[in-house]
Order: sequence, then structure tokens, then C-alpha cells
Amino acid sequence: YWNYLRKQTFVLESYVTWVNWIMNKALFAVHCYLSWCFVMPYFMATIHVAAAVRVGHYDSLRKETSYNF
Repeated sequence: YWNYLRKQTFVLESYVTWVNWIMNKALFAVHCYLSWCFVMPYFMATIHVAAAVRVGHYDSLRKETSYNF
């Protein structure tokens, strides 16, 4: 896929017409959008797991250090 995308971008850049310029920009925009749509859920899941671990660790520390009179 990446090799195809690189070659297609080069071909569209080497024949400079208005249609090829638009196609190249559209291909790049779609590629960026789909890439972020694939990566973002994993990034957000990592943040949620880290927050859950931190909250769980904080709660366990608070229970260990609480004073019961």
C-alpha cells in the first residue's frame, strides 16, 4: 500500500495538470484522514488505560495511608 501510494503521488506530481494536482491533494488528504482514523482509537485507549491504572493506584495508596480513629 505504501509503495503504491508513493508511486502514485510521484506520477501525479510529474504530470502537472489541474486535474492531477487536485487528485494528488485529494489522495494525500484521504491518506492523512484514514491514517489518523486508524491511529487515534489506539492512542485514546492508551490514555484511558493509563488513567485507569493511575486512579487504581491512587485509590490503593489512599486506603493504605488513611487513619481510622
